[in-house]
Amino acid sequence: MKNLRSIRVYTDKNGINYPTLCATEEIIKAYRIDSYPIFFILDENRTIRKVLRGYSEESSGKEILEMIEELL
Repeated sequence: MKNLRSIRVYTDKNGINYPTLCATEEIIKAYRIDSYPIFFILDENRTIRKVLRGYSEESSGKEILEMIEELL
C-alpha cells in the first residue's frame, strides 16, 4: 500500500487528474518498466503506440496531448 500512497501524493502534487495504475512485479518485468512515472499511449486496438518516461510539468502534458492527437 505504500506504493499507492506514493502514487497519490505524486499525482496530487503534479495535478495529474487521469487514471493511474500501480503495476505488479510481473507487469514491471513484462513491460520493462525501469522508471516512474511511465505513460503508455494506446491506439483504438489497445496497442501501445508511444511510451513517455518521466514527468515534467512544463513539457509532459503537452507531449502526451501531441502523442494522442497524432494517433487520432
